[in-house]
Amino acid sequence: MAGFEVHGYKVGKLNDYSWEIPVSVKQGMNVPARIFASEKLLKEMDPGVFDQITNVACLPGIQKAAMAMSDAHWGYGFPIGGVAAFDLEEGIISPGGIGFDINCIYGGAKILSEFGYTKNMIDFEGLWQKEIIKCSDFSNEVTGTTINAFMKSLGKKAYKITTETGKEIIASSDHRFYTKNGMKKVSEMENGFVAVFPFEGNEFEKPKQKLLVDEKIIRKAYKGNENGFNQIIKFLKGRGLLPIYLDSEKLPYLAKICGFVQGDGTLQFFKKGDAAAHFYGKKEDLETIKADIKKLGFESQIYSRNRHHKFETYYGISQFDYLEHSLHCSSTAFALLLKCLGCTAGNKVKQEWFVPEWILSSTKWLKRLYLAAFFGAELTTPKTVTRHGYNFYNPTLSLNKKLELRESGWKLLGQIQSMLDEFCVASSTIAEREEFTNKIGEISVRQRLQVSAEPENLIRFWSRIGFEYNAEKTFLANAAIAYLQIKEMVIEQREKSSQIAIELKQQGFTLKEVHEQIGNEFVNERFIARSIWGGRKTGARVASKFRKFDEFIKERIKGLGKTGFVWEKVASIEE
Repeated sequence: MAGFEVHGYKVGKLNDYSWEIPVSVKQGMNVPARIFASEKLLKEMDPGVFDQITNVACLPGIQKAAMAMSDAHWGYGFPIGGVAAFDLEEGIISPGGIGFDINCIYGGAKILSEFGYTKNMIDFEGLWQKEIIKCSDFSNEVTGTTINAFMKSLGKKAYKITTETGKEIIASSDHRFYTKNGMKKVSEMENGFVAVFPFEGNEFEKPKQKLLVDEKIIRKAYKGNENGFNQIIKFLKGRGLLPIYLDSEKLPYLAKICGFVQGDGTLQFFKKGDAAAHFYGKKEDLETIKADIKKLGFESQIYSRNRHHKFETYYGISQFDYLEHSLHCSSTAFALLLKCLGCTAGNKVKQEWFVPEWILSSTKWLKRLYLAAFFGAELTTPKTVTRHGYNFYNPTLSLNKKLELRESGWKLLGQIQSMLDEFCVASSTIAEREEFTNKIGEISVRQRLQVSAEPENLIRFWSRIGFEYNAEKTFLANAAIAYLQIKEMVIEQREKSSQIAIELKQQGFTLKEVHEQIGNEFVNERFIARSIWGGRKTGARVASKFRKFDEFIKERIKGLGKTGFVWEKVASIEE
């Protein structure tokens, strides 16, 4: 079959108006790709057509050939003008193949990535093929997803949507948002409820190209023989994990895993140089860690077993039965890499350990990954004060250390406190206490760090750092952000109403008239009377009618599962 090369693709001639790209051109092609066009038109076609139609040929269940018509041009997964038939049982349905609406949001809108950093929509131009962003089905989970296409459109009618807490987004009239009545175009939306994701993340900063791990560092850490060393080096290089730099593509996964290892994980090294990594937690969270380990190129396995746990505490002996879930990765290369990145091997109570230097000198979003995973393992769960469901306990980090290592514990907490300061999150340490003395006379002390429970501080903490590898804490933190934002808004409204009430009274209005003007669900006549005559010495508090956190959750996450999305009222839609 005669032919030539077009845009880097070998094209064979079937006849004057039919051309075929063979399956040998691209790995994964199940059938050839055929283009119907004259030779002149073929050579003038968009290069993207050749990329996309050969991608279509890789889809499962495709029959005979992936075809592009004479008007084909760059599309959305499929080229526009692309045609393919699929087996009913083994095939797929592709949105790019059947068509979908093209709708837009403002180029300045912030998009949340898989790693918790944000970029403006416009910044994805030219880079979108490499990015993984957060995506949700609104009922099960939030996951990372690739981007199929990046398009710009001018001249579309746009609307600004504002929610009750002041969140804003600008979108075209045909852009869809998730409401209590399903996906709705902006032009069809009313001032009801819309799903929002309260976690905000941090702006993207490009890390420096700083060397973290190379062959020399691996050789120094490895205690096995030369053959084992060579296998480890080959394995790591084959997966793009050696050398490792601060800006390496896979480092964000390692930053998260390192944070979790320092909490509910452990590295185990054996005499002959073999090693393994172990993680403990809820099964659903271990599945997430397992998926990240897989992305790095390693296999791991989750095990479950019934355990009886007995241990000494400050208050005496504590014991209970439970089903333990653990994740094990028996790759020496993986455990060794984590150790070289600063993870602790063995019992962390009985040795000094600190935040790795490369984390301390990295960008905020990388620091956040380490902290969020560590907090997912070690920090207390978001919870309201007992019998007072409006306010939250201080998030608390506890650290146990042997008495002679107490200074290293305070240094570690100091490092974490300094990192929190970078996110404008206030925290403080609590005086240590003796935890217990073991059978051989070793004394352990407990050291603690508390995050300030001031509402604005908690909002900053949970919306900028939050949690990784802990779905329950992530869900509760997101709900708590929305709850506190709405609560603070209500308090601010009550404060303003109090001042207005005093001014109106001074102008001669009666209590009833003042209430008629400014009264609402959270500003009743009694509150107005106390504002006018009570000589209020403190600021306004939240109204008794305001829902407690557990009630808020039932109302504001109904139908959203534990995705972290929350229903917020739409305050306005403006053209």
